[in-house]
Amino acid sequence: MDWLGSGPAVAGFLLVGCVAVAHGYRTRDTTWAATTALRWLLAGLLVVDLSVLTVDGLRTLATGGLLPVVVPFYPHYVAVVLLHPLLLSTLFGVDLTARQSLWITLTLFLHPFGVAYGVYDAIWWFDHLTHFLSATLVGSIAYVAGRAYQLSTDRPARHGRLVALALVAVVAGGLFWEAYEIFEGRYSLYGFEIWKSPLVVYGPGDTFWDLVFNLFGWLTVALFGRRALEASARGVARQFAWRPRDWSVGASKKS
Repeated sequence: MDWLGSGPAVAGFLLVGCVAVAHGYRTRDTTWAATTALRWLLAGLLVVDLSVLTVDGLRTLATGGLLPVVVPFYPHYVAVVLLHPLLLSTLFGVDLTARQSLWITLTLFLHPFGVAYGVYDAIWWFDHLTHFLSATLVGSIAYVAGRAYQLSTDRPARHGRLVALALVAVVAGGLFWEAYEIFEGRYSLYGFEIWKSPLVVYGPGDTFWDLVFNLFGWLTVALFGRRALEASARGVARQFAWRPRDWSVGASKKS
């Protein structure tokens, strides 16, 4: 494990983590604060390698050594895991519940954790879990966007169309990701190999089951999206409304 260059990574992680925890304590209850602390802990596993807990790691720290950084390192995942409630609230008007934040946190955390620590190879069903969770997130984004559009244009709520939109997003995103797994990090714009990708494609069977579990994720959105995502859609509609309206949950439509 390379112990060099970990100072900036750890310092940046601590800074972003402090902002995230401060935001959680300022705006939420103790349950939300606990969820924020958990996000900080999980994000830390994407920054500081678990080898720090070994005898050699503790001995190195005791003698003034630096913390070992996870390789491959995913700073963008760390930032989004820590700051997604603040970003969604500020940019899109979405106030997440603690459960929603936990769901997004696990979805964003499990893939880089699995790549960095070899969990994909150690646990056969881990890939199915990450594809299922990722599909629920992609499908939910499409569902919320479509529902917010319905609200902001006074269109009637059509759950079937939103489910179809979520399906298109999940299928398109799944196909894009499978292509990305094959070509990511292997070829530059001119076809030269630049570095070895940490992603592994195990064959057509693996791709097939990836797409199947993507559909399971879409089905979850189809079954629970109407109730679970309505408040988020109203927040987005309120944030981007062209004219003032009452977007509160349960508000009657103005004539």
